[in-house]
Amino acid sequence: MANNDRLPLIDTPQPAFAAAGPRDPIAGPLQADLLRVVDGDTFEARVRVWFGQEVRSLIRIRGYDAPERAARCPEEASRAAEASSTLQDILASGPLAISAISGDKYFGRVVAQVRVRLADGVDTDVAELMLAAGHGRPYDGRKREGWCGREAQRTASTGVPTGTRANRSITSSSSMRMQP
Repeated sequence: MANNDRLPLIDTPQPAFAAAGPRDPIAGPLQADLLRVVDGDTFEARVRVWFGQEVRSLIRIRGYDAPERAARCPEEASRAAEASSTLQDILASGPLAISAISGDKYFGRVVAQVRVRLADGVDTDVAELMLAAGHGRPYDGRKREGWCGREAQRTASTGVPTGTRANRSITSSSSMRMQP
């Protein structure tokens, strides 16, 4: 058959829904099994996306930031190790579910709300548990403050990075919610 004798394309109907783009969120919840903790706010999991279908993914916990293992000072390194250990204990304590799943700005992982079913049978937000334990600070995806020096001292006293009016207004409501 010559190039000009191609068969016509079959006109197929378009699906009623659009394919999800790389930044379109997935509502979930999806069940996840912990494979390993990467650091205090990221872990690797096997996620069930469909019956008999699983994917391995790095998951960044939505709404929470922990000190980095690639620390800039000894204090950050120590806090990062504590956060990682606590996250390991929390994630291993019960079944996991992820929701509000979206691509991370670097696309090496996803960002998701993570919930764990604790021994009392209550599904609990992992970010809230980590914040209440004092292992990090709220995070909205914007620029993060450092964990060393003065910045770390101000953040440790409030649980919220300093520097913006919006963050200052969050401080009082966040600390009120986290107190027992």
